[in-house]
Amino acid sequence: HVLIYVIPLIVYIAPCLLGWTDAGGFIRDTCVIFYANTYIQIFNTIFAFALPIFLNILVMYASIHHVRAKAALQKSQHYVSAREKLNRSLVIQFICFYTVWGGLWSPNIIVYQASINKKDLIYIVGLLNYINVAIDPIIVAALDFRLWHAWRKHVIRVKRTVLFQKISHGRVKPSTANVNTISARTPRQKTTTM
Repeated sequence: HVLIYVIPLIVYIAPCLLGWTDAGGFIRDTCVIFYANTYIQIFNTIFAFALPIFLNILVMYASIHHVRAKAALQKSQHYVSAREKLNRSLVIQFICFYTVWGGLWSPNIIVYQASINKKDLIYIVGLLNYINVAIDPIIVAALDFRLWHAWRKHVIRVKRTVLFQKISHGRVKPSTANVNTISARTPRQKTTTM
């Protein structure tokens, strides 16, 4: 599992140290990396991009296999444990998130590794990358029900506090404090004396 993170780091650092890459002209505050030959581009694409994706797919397959094996062993029982439900939901979340990520982020990496300098293509893959960054939190919120329920509770509390609760301006006898309400300090009322 650690190789998923270490291999791309080594693959990006090694060509720079061995002189296989050259940082070229600056375009809009970013430098363009030129590779010595096509083999290095293919090497980088395989080991820094495709191999980590393949290793993640293997981890996902192992998770799916584990969930199915556990479910097959306990088919005679009429209940499904909370752990099995959690494992299934994690696998489904992983598949959804990874599919969107691979479809929107991968073209940017491939164009970058291939050093393609066509402006229209660079803009399109950059736009896909920005769309991915923008919808990632939405996907995470939609897939993780705990986050979804926490946001729902928060929105309900804000609506209840802001829209439906009116601030009373009369004197009220002090009582126990409710943290979900807004209180306002009222000026001292003038009283009539007899």
